[in-house]
Amino acid sequence: MVAHMTILSFTIQRLAVVLLFAGLAYGIGHRLLRRVDFDSFEEELSFCTGLGLGVLSLVLFWMGLFGLIHWVLALVLLAGLVAAALRPWQCLLRRIRDKRPWRLGPKQWLSYALLAAPIAPMAVAALYPPHFWDAIMYHLPF
Repeated sequence: MVAHMTILSFTIQRLAVVLLFAGLAYGIGHRLLRRVDFDSFEEELSFCTGLGLGVLSLVLFWMGLFGLIHWVLALVLLAGLVAAALRPWQCLLRRIRDKRPWRLGPKQWLSYALLAAPIAPMAVAALYPPHFWDAIMYHLPF
């Protein structure tokens, strides 16, 4: 029972970080693409998040290139990004609430469940650290 709770808390913590970065990426992408008209909510969500992830990776790349990756600068950057993403997050939550996903029909719930079923174990497994001898040895320096 304790092992299951440890794995559950481990997974929830890692998924919370992934959701934070996905939210930051959406906020950055939404700010950059606010003048673009999208055909659907899903298209806007994917393009904004994708562009935001690209911008985040380039910012971290340039910070690393110039030796600016320190915990203080990372916290300041994170706080600034969260502040910049607050308004897009509010718009996103309002649109999700207006879409009312809890009022979907049984066929739509079934299709979403069938899509999520293979993705959920892969998402959890990707966050789990290597624990077999062979996988750990490749990450250790000689």
